[in-house]
Amino acid sequence: MAGGGLEALASRFEQFNPEALILKENRGGSRLYIYSRKETIGIGACLADTTVNSVGVGDVYDAIYLVNRERGLSEAAWRATWASSAYAQTTEPDTFFDSVRRTDILTYSELEDLGGIHLPWDARPNLNIYLAAPDFGGADTRQIERALSALQYHNFNVRRPVKENGELPPGSELATLRNTYRKDLALLSACDLVFAIPTNRDPGTLVEIGLAISMRIPVCVSCV
Repeated sequence: MAGGGLEALASRFEQFNPEALILKENRGGSRLYIYSRKETIGIGACLADTTVNSVGVGDVYDAIYLVNRERGLSEAAWRATWASSAYAQTTEPDTFFDSVRRTDILTYSELEDLGGIHLPWDARPNLNIYLAAPDFGGADTRQIERALSALQYHNFNVRRPVKENGELPPGSELATLRNTYRKDLALLSACDLVFAIPTNRDPGTLVEIGLAISMRIPVCVSCV
């Protein structure tokens, strides 16, 4: 969607006279562009603690959207979101059926009031995520690299203090330590979230978690 966002993307399909364009943004929700009104509607993702069934989630979304299309395009998208979320949380057909049936009892306005997580793909790079981890050369950083790969795959901007501000060699002078600390602290204060990977209970990572909490910056800790 570079260079214009969803509206620019939607314009490329106008020649086919579509009714709507749906952009699914994984766990960040989805967006519905309605051509007749030239309007974009954000649909929140209905997240659960765990995902146990990921194969076919998109097919469920599409099927429920089409079934409910006559109710209105926005309502159809909300019902598709809730149904696909229910599908992802179980491998038992009866449990899935019961979840969809309960949701179907709710009115459209009630579904909207339940809300959800909406974080557009093109807004994610504007959120700075501070990586608190022993991200040092020569260390075992396999878990760190996996986390980085996942965050970058989902289009987030990850700030790596060790890489940006440099790695201090053993025996560094006090002035050098203070200068690096100030730079790391400035980077931390400029971030919106801390993603911490305290491998082997790394003391530096634990200190950064504490600093973030004191600065009221949300912290997400990866269990390792």
